Amino acid sequence: MKTVSVIGNRPQLMKLIPELADVVIWTGQHYSQALRGAYTKQLDKCNTVIDLEQTTLEGMIDSIRDSLEGTPLVTVYGDTDSTLAGAIAAKKAGCDLVHIESGLRSGNMSMPEERNRIIVDSLSDYKFSIAEYGDIMQERLYEFWVDEMDRQRPWNLSEKWICTIHRAENSSEDIMRNIVKNICTYTKRPRIYLHPKAEQFFSERERVLLPAFESAVTYYLLMKELWNCEGVITDSGGLMREAVWLEKPCIVLRDECEFPELVEAGHIKLVGRSEAKLRKALDSRDWGRRRGFNEKFVLDNPNTTNRILDSLGIERRTYAEHKEDFACNACV
Repeated sequence: MKTVSVIGNRPQLMKLIPELADVVIWTGQHYSQALRGAYTKQLDKCNTVIDLEQTTLEGMIDSIRDSLEGTPLVTVYGDTDSTLAGAIAAKKAGCDLVHIESGLRSGNMSMPEERNRIIVDSLSDYKFSIAEYGDIMQERLYEFWVDEMDRQRPWNLSEKWICTIHRAENSSEDIMRNIVKNICTYTKRPRIYLHPKAEQFFSERERVLLPAFESAVTYYLLMKELWNCEGVITDSGGLMREAVWLEKPCIVLRDECEFPELVEAGHIKLVGRSEAKLRKALDSRDWGRRRGFNEKFVLDNPNTTNRILDSLGIERRTYAEHKEDFACNACV
């Protein structure tokens, strides 16, 4: 059976299940070469990659639809516009639709991601929630963690904080500049990975004068930075979970999130765009301990990939081992 996966950003690339991706349709939603040119061992296991180079929802839908001839099963991941476009195109083409990470809700209907989740869930024939099946991103981090444990890399903890900002509500120039100013004012040794849509807001001179700015890095390098860092400031649903799994302090630049259990358990602190809340969160000392490198990484819900494939009646394949190139370009 021919399977197709539709993806458009780095997190979806990492979530990719090769058995559901004989063909990978890369929409082009992340338009910079650093984001779009990612090469990972997940992609290495897939037969065909179609690069649509589309950045608008309408363009994605039409182009995906044209690529689905003879496809019985289409898989989408998460909540991006690429997810929505893939879902709509799949139903227009008469394909069965798989939604991985279904059921998440923030309760904020002003978020494009929230609207996308609801629509995609309503269109899906097969829905795989994190609560029931486990978290693909945790499984990928576990694979990476075990691999690095085998390499026995001597990573040293530092006092720097890493930061990513990309949500639509934080992406206007005024808001982005204010967030960056607050982070640089109140955070010790911040390292801000600029999303391509934010680069236009800061001149070359500003990026030179502000040592906090960093270029995008691979998923693997970002996880290394996450292990090394003091804490995380982000509006990313993926990075906040990864921070929690590695027991890092995590400040979230949103007023709500789709993982309320992390807020209630005190694993993350929601500060929105408030300067006062950011400062208070940074000053607090109730973050708990750091994970030791030799501690065992335990999956909350093991065998996520196998359970999804078993539910779909698809056999797990064996792939030649591929060691990731730490010098490649991908997004944060």
